Amino acid sequence: MKLAFEQLAEPLQASKVTKNVSFTRISTDTRTLQAGDLFIALVGPNFDGHEFIAQAQQKGAVGALVSTDIDSDLPQMRVADTRIALAELASFRRQQMSGTWLAVTGSSGKTTVKEMLGHILAEAGSVEVTQGNFNNDFGVPITIMNMQAQGIDYRVLELGANHIGEIAYTSRIGRPQIAILNNAQDAHLSGFGGVQGVVKAKGEIVSSLDAQGQAVLNLDDANYNYWLQLAEARQVWSFSIDKASARVHTKQLIVGAQSSDFELNIDGQQCPVHLPLAGRHNVANALAAAAAAAAA
Repeated sequence: MKLAFEQLAEPLQASKVTKNVSFTRISTDTRTLQAGDLFIALVGPNFDGHEFIAQAQQKGAVGALVSTDIDSDLPQMRVADTRIALAELASFRRQQMSGTWLAVTGSSGKTTVKEMLGHILAEAGSVEVTQGNFNNDFGVPITIMNMQAQGIDYRVLELGANHIGEIAYTSRIGRPQIAILNNAQDAHLSGFGGVQGVVKAKGEIVSSLDAQGQAVLNLDDANYNYWLQLAEARQVWSFSIDKASARVHTKQLIVGAQSSDFELNIDGQQCPVHLPLAGRHNVANALAAAAAAAAA
């Protein structure tokens, strides 16, 4: 599904459009830009995408989203801030996209859960997941923009953060219907002001759900009750390795050197699982993925 400058000028509050063009994909990096992409000139402390407009044009970009006038015949749309415009562009595109949206965060294991969940959901329909670790305030909108607009049953986003407020920001863009909160740990504390800052930041994914949203929460995490309060009246899928009170839990768990075997229990329904990954932490990751798939 193509987008055009003329339909985006108002929602992006563009101050100038030199020529109307249409595009399907976007790129913020000329090294990976494909012919037909819209190039978005992001600006950061150590880089300025406007310096690469000529390279983008040489590689086949159809236009550029800029925040300053550039001497180029490449069609341009000028906005006040390209970072904010990228988020607004992804939000606009998100409204047009089909499928059930899921998002996963946590101090550890989120990429593993994302990949496990993608494999499980692929048994039920078509799936797209975040590629690599495109999970921050730039990566999430880029991921959304480069997904197929229609014909996808399930979409799985990975949300990371290096400061409080980032997951709330990316959740507002992605608007997941199912949020998976894997854990919170005392690692990568810079930018959070301590472990409680991490707990709060991860909880933003739950608070951002709409009233019909579902939360997948780790009953084995010490912060479960705090996140449960954030869920309020939303449906919660709890998971636990040891606690039978969780909606999703294990029985007869055997953890080996290279794999684990257990009975997976989901709301009383059981099935045997052989997990070809080492460690209890991967059992927990598998339970998170199973709970999210059940919610979907």
